[in-house]
Amino acid sequence: MSAAALASPTTGIADLLSPSQVSTFRDCEFRWYAKYQLGLPDQGSPSLALGTSVDTAIKATWHNKLDTGIDLPVTDLVDIFASTWLQESAEVEFPATKRGFAATTPEAMKDEWAVRGAKMIAEYMEKAEPSIHPRDVDLEVSGKIAGVHVRGFVDLIDITGQVIELKTAARTPSSISANHAFQLATYAQLAPEVSPQMRVDTLVSAKAPKLVQIGHEITLPDYHYLRSSYPLVQEKMRSGLYGPNRNSWLCKRGTCPYWRQCEAEFGGIVPGGEVDE
Repeated sequence: MSAAALASPTTGIADLLSPSQVSTFRDCEFRWYAKYQLGLPDQGSPSLALGTSVDTAIKATWHNKLDTGIDLPVTDLVDIFASTWLQESAEVEFPATKRGFAATTPEAMKDEWAVRGAKMIAEYMEKAEPSIHPRDVDLEVSGKIAGVHVRGFVDLIDITGQVIELKTAARTPSSISANHAFQLATYAQLAPEVSPQMRVDTLVSAKAPKLVQIGHEITLPDYHYLRSSYPLVQEKMRSGLYGPNRNSWLCKRGTCPYWRQCEAEFGGIVPGGEVDE
């Protein structure tokens, strides 16, 4: 992969976008190119594997509640988590030590992540799930925003029309991030029947996991931002120029699966260590 090749526009690029694609591109153009255009494998990270595994388990009870009105037992959800974790963590490189963890070997670190995941599920089932009454789960929404084809998947819409997005994080959030606000606004644009009052539920993967629920209202400036952002980002994606962003807080060997290709193409050194998303 040469710099000249990167500078050659390719037809058909970015015909269908998603909020996650836009967020990835804005964070690091090369990472977007490697993932979405070259299709290079994403080895993932412990935090990503944890998030996927927790998400799968909690959505299992949402689907069951949608069909039957009843939640699955926590023990069943932990079993679903464990099965998913086994698959998701198989290709992940675990460090021997990490700040905030007691483990001193990669295998012990993997086990400690798993224990935290099970506790996160129990926390959510106790603190949030009793008040959740789903209308739709994993709902696909699509349409055009300022002429750009956009598609997304909404975690949950409750019977009042409120969108609830489930996230995991290593640190306690104090507000909705710009990326999450963009994601929620996209859903509101593509599914106008939902309420502008939305919520992000974040499970923090601390030693003693906790749940943080933050509400967010979609307003007219959010829609304006969407309509200016999608065509602008699409045009940049189609330019054929994809440089790295070494200032990104995710530009770490532990969080970017494409750091080797990035160093080979652009030079420099991508720092080591993992930063949890």
